[in-house]
Amino acid sequence: MFIGIIGFLAFGVGIIWLIASFFTKKGFKKPLITIGVGFVLFIVGVVMDPTTEEQTEGSTVKSSEVIKDTSEEDSEAEAKQELDEKDKQEKAEVIAKKEKEEAEAKVKKEQEEKEKAEAESVKKDEEEKAKATSESIAAEESKKESEVPREHKNALNNAYDYLDYTSFSKNKLYDQLIYEGYPDDAAQYAIDNVKTDWNKNALQAAIDYLDYTSFSDQGLYDQLIYEEFTSEQAQYAMDNLP
Repeated sequence: MFIGIIGFLAFGVGIIWLIASFFTKKGFKKPLITIGVGFVLFIVGVVMDPTTEEQTEGSTVKSSEVIKDTSEEDSEAEAKQELDEKDKQEKAEVIAKKEKEEAEAKVKKEQEEKEKAEAESVKKDEEEKAKATSESIAAEESKKESEVPREHKNALNNAYDYLDYTSFSKNKLYDQLIYEGYPDDAAQYAIDNVKTDWNKNALQAAIDYLDYTSFSDQGLYDQLIYEEFTSEQAQYAMDNLP
């Protein structure tokens, strides 16, 4: 710093000396040399001044700190922005997933309702068809019954009366109706339309015979065959006797 002051003073003296030389008409060489030496000394003093170096270093450090602080702030801002974007993305994914699940649930519910409606429609159609068929059958039977001659109906009613009284085979019941004076077609109508289980009739006939007298198995079987039960009906009776 001292050298710089001397240089500054020498520079000033040289300037004054140069101005005075203009007025006195003396040489300009010495004043110019003094100015040049003073300038050089001033520059050297400034360069060698530790205060200036400290200021320069301080400025550099301060600039570095400012840059560092700015960099850290930028990094924090970028990190915050990334977190915000990530959070927004996660929220968007959650919302999209929820909307997808709701849409799938809605489609599934609509499909189930559609299938249920179709099943109910099919069931209703089947019930209506079954009802229509039943009514048609009933109407047909009613029509047929209304067309059945009176004597045929009487033969059928008589067949039920005989079966309530005792057990008959199909052929014996037919013969009995013929014996009662019904024509062949009326007796056959009764046999074809009487609702009875001929196997159970054979079994009941076997039980009735055993209540009346004792039979061997073969004798009882032969008696059932004699009463014109079929071999299958007679065997059913033998196999199911109590």
